[in-house]
Amino acid sequence: MSMCMAHIPKHVYHALISFVILLRETIKVLLISVPTMKLNASVHMSVIDKPKSGRIPQIPLEISTRIRKTLRESRQGWTTKQVNDLIVNESGIHYHYTHVYRLLYKWGFKQKVPRKVHVNTASKEEKEEFKKEHK
Repeated sequence: MSMCMAHIPKHVYHALISFVILLRETIKVLLISVPTMKLNASVHMSVIDKPKSGRIPQIPLEISTRIRKTLRESRQGWTTKQVNDLIVNESGIHYHYTHVYRLLYKWGFKQKVPRKVHVNTASKEEKEEFKKEHK
C-alpha cells in the first residue's frame, strides 16, 4: 500500500476494492462509459474493461446463423467432419477440426458420445438369479 492509504484499515480497503469491482460489473451491464478510476498513485483500476482485440470471424453472421439453424433442426448427431463439410458448402471456408469444436462450443452445442453397449450381457432374470445365488 502507498503512504496515502496507510491510515485506512485493511478490511476497509478490501471492501473498497470489492465495491469498485461490483461497480465495474454494474457499469458493464448498464453500458455506461466511465473513465479510468485512480485509487491511489500506485494502483490503477479500469472501471470498464477495454474491448478485446481479436480476429474478425471469417464466416459472416448470416451464414453462421443459417448453419446453426440447420444443426439445431436436425435430430441426428454430427461429426466435426460433417460440420466442416457443411461450413465449406455454405461459406467456402475450410477450418481445422479443432476449430470446428471451438465453433460448436461457441454456438452452444456439446459433444455427446454414445455409451458402450455390451452385446453378451446377461438378461435381467439371469442377473436377479445370480444375485439370489450369491447372497
